[in-house]
Amino acid sequence: MEGFAEWLQATPLSVTLQSVAWVVPLVQSIHILMIGVVFASILMIALRVLGLARADEEITAVVRRFAPWMWAGLAVMATTGLILVIAEPVRELMNFSFRLKMALLALGVASALAFRGAIGRSPRAGAGGAAAAEASAAAKSAAVATVALWLAIIFLGRAIAYDIEVWGALSPAAGGAVDLTSFAESVYASGVGEWMRTSLKALPIVNAIHVMALATVFGTIFVVDLRLLGYPGTARPYTRIAREMLPWTWGAFLAAAVTGALMFAANAITYVDNTAFRLKMLVLLAAGANMAVFQLVTVRSVAAWDTTPPPLAARAAGGLSMLFWTSVIVLGRVIGFTKGYDFEIPEELDFDFSALGNWVLGLGDWGSLT
Repeated sequence: MEGFAEWLQATPLSVTLQSVAWVVPLVQSIHILMIGVVFASILMIALRVLGLARADEEITAVVRRFAPWMWAGLAVMATTGLILVIAEPVRELMNFSFRLKMALLALGVASALAFRGAIGRSPRAGAGGAAAAEASAAAKSAAVATVALWLAIIFLGRAIAYDIEVWGALSPAAGGAVDLTSFAESVYASGVGEWMRTSLKALPIVNAIHVMALATVFGTIFVVDLRLLGYPGTARPYTRIAREMLPWTWGAFLAAAVTGALMFAANAITYVDNTAFRLKMLVLLAAGANMAVFQLVTVRSVAAWDTTPPPLAARAAGGLSMLFWTSVIVLGRVIGFTKGYDFEIPEELDFDFSALGNWVLGLGDWGSLT
């Protein structure tokens, strides 16, 4: 990462931005203003969902009023943020607060999408013109989570300027002593990593759950993506298929993320330097970006193609999704053949293979194998 940051800082565009004294402060000012616009929009929607403001308005009316400001603000934030990274790549990329902020931004966008979906499932007011019914518990939970995430993002944005003071040795700017390898070593040496390596049952069970979860993610997304491509037909509405399949997708994805983190802890030192693992993480980010663009842009016009052949944008999203998730699975298997394992079986363990035979024949129980 440091090499890339130094290369970027030496590019003509970065040098130009650095040489113009007013660029960085002006762009930072716009960036901060847009953070205010985004957070205020999110806060107003969240307060309405929680019943703490604008209780006389429909939730959907509040969303229609503030959501365009939120997404426009996010677009300007992304643009100004990219300019700041190009202008000061070493300061930004070699900064622990910046890295955490980027991770939380991804979660923030995902939370906003979940928030939107939860709002869509909330009950509406009756035809009598009364105020909207109370939001669902899911919508309220998503509202609180989204506000909390954006408060953390704002804090980390300011912490970038005080990275060493806030994080100490965790900051790469603190003499460069702590980097991704050091983080991997800490995870490897953690109690979770030790348990995953020394338990005879933990790794195979976690690995099996991870594979089953990924299979569920891929299978359910594959059904949705086929519908986006127009196969096997368009008689069944896309919205119905998505409503039936995507809850399983998200549940399985959560299980895959948790089990994947446990497997990473077991051998983090080797994983972090593995090219296939890094590519898998990048492809996962690409899949997330593809999903975000589809949800934020393409699906807005779903009423026009719900039971007809999807537009090119929807077909492209479905095709890319298939490509990305197929790549995730392939890269996951490549990892297993390129990283090697350094697990050690404790010397005091004595394997009794006769117990295995008895258990297979039904003459023993599972406990006799341990």
